[in-house]
Amino acid sequence: MPWKSEWVPPQIFFEHAGVTVFHRYKDDELCNGVCRYDFILSSGARCESDQLDWEGDEFDIRELDKKVFPGNPLLEGHPPYLTRDNFPDQSAAAYEAARERWREWHEDEDNLKKRILRDAIDGGVLEPHTGETV
Repeated sequence: MPWKSEWVPPQIFFEHAGVTVFHRYKDDELCNGVCRYDFILSSGARCESDQLDWEGDEFDIRELDKKVFPGNPLLEGHPPYLTRDNFPDQSAAAYEAARERWREWHEDEDNLKKRILRDAIDGGVLEPHTGETV
């Protein structure tokens, strides 16, 4: 069967003070979903071709977090990992309570990411993309 692959613009995650931050996608495939920590400052397409151009504008928000909030990165304030080492002899109720803390953490994670981005932009760490995009 014939098939067609076509470029689609990435989803905008955050906009502030003229800076637009887009989601990255696993293996650059829309159907694979967005990357959890990788973002990009351009829409990802060059004007002169359909080739993707990610170099220079991509970043891992965990690294940005450490730069913007040195000594106390926001994304490192998560609950303890759910491992046997952290819950060796605790009850099922204690484990479920810890799982609930993780659910709450994940619900708030996007807000933390947006706070990191806002502070990075306001502090001049992230600036508007200057390259040409489609």
